[in-house]
Amino acid sequence: MSTELDPNTPHGHTARNARREGRLVVRVTMRDNQMSQMLPDGRGYSGAGPHEIQIYKTDVKNLDALVETAPQEVEAAHRRHARFMAAWLAEDKARVPEAYPGSVSEAFRTEMMRDVKPVVSWKMVHELDTIQMESVRATAAAGAEAAANQAKANGSWSQASSEPSLSLADVKRMIDEGVAAQTGPAIAKAISAERERVAKGGK
Repeated sequence: MSTELDPNTPHGHTARNARREGRLVVRVTMRDNQMSQMLPDGRGYSGAGPHEIQIYKTDVKNLDALVETAPQEVEAAHRRHARFMAAWLAEDKARVPEAYPGSVSEAFRTEMMRDVKPVVSWKMVHELDTIQMESVRATAAAGAEAAANQAKANGSWSQASSEPSLSLADVKRMIDEGVAAQTGPAIAKAISAERERVAKGGK
């Protein structure tokens, strides 16, 4: 079984194991003091960012769940933290801010009875097709380029030679993915012919 992972796609998915749904490229801004946080693309991030990631469309709700909905309370926690630290330092002139045992997160937790959520905001950059469709297009483009290069090498050029040649396995895979209408004319023709052959009892 292949363990190949794509460094850009959600969870490293490839056409073999990806969900059959569209994706979004989103720009996520996190809290600067936040430790590594897992985002819906299946990867951990730290620092404010922004971090540009890919997520499946159905994971928008999971990203929304990480967004802090009470930013005014976060600001209030910062003010309480500063006030408490100042009082603590005033008790002993030998104390230094770095040694203060409290934190903004603790001040927030005391009031809200929960932790500060890690994401400040996010926005969509653009939409992407399914990983399967992207893979089919890449395969078709590579085939077309190879055919064109071969035609040039042979000293000839035609529309037919610029179309990719596909194996029966490729054709059946494209039938399964329902992409005939979105591929090149030669591929669509091959798929149509294969469907007709199968309908007549071919295997």
